[in-house]
Amino acid sequence: NFYQSSMTNNKLISTVVVVVEKDKKFLKKCLLSLEKAAVSANIPLEFIILPNGTNLDEPAYLKSPVKIITLKDNIGFGTAVNLGIDQARGKFCIITCPDVITDKKCIKNLFQHTKNESVAIIGPKITDVNGQLQNTILPIPTLGQIFLEQSYLYKIFPRLLASPLSDKKLYSKSHYTDAVAAIWW
Repeated sequence: NFYQSSMTNNKLISTVVVVVEKDKKFLKKCLLSLEKAAVSANIPLEFIILPNGTNLDEPAYLKSPVKIITLKDNIGFGTAVNLGIDQARGKFCIITCPDVITDKKCIKNLFQHTKNESVAIIGPKITDVNGQLQNTILPIPTLGQIFLEQSYLYKIFPRLLASPLSDKKLYSKSHYTDAVAAIWW
């Protein structure tokens, strides 16, 4: 068994941290897609699930190890993620939200970049259910970009001004960036 042999050989590579709030109805598809992608990439993982001010049953459908840290009160997304990371045993952490479905090739593709020790965070290209790209790459902004973003002028005049996050060239290939923002890190 892939899951048991990887755990007994201490080859745990990645920990998945998922904070669950009102979106728990999506959790099963999310976790199964991650597990399928991990098996496809031959990367053992564990799940740390944090029901944040909600109740959750043990996900018996998973073959990977699962740890549930129930938070009686909602302590906020960031604090819950940090609590999950503190409990992680894997060399790497995948942080995601319950409404995310991971492509079968995603983990394999992302883990190719873990060999470079100067990389601190890896973010995938993310699309919505309609296949539309979600803008998640955040270059260090210029003062002009900050003004456009904060004033929403790019929304008022979309033909004249582009969102600072909308440069599609940023998503055409793997590269270094200043920051990522999304629902899967």
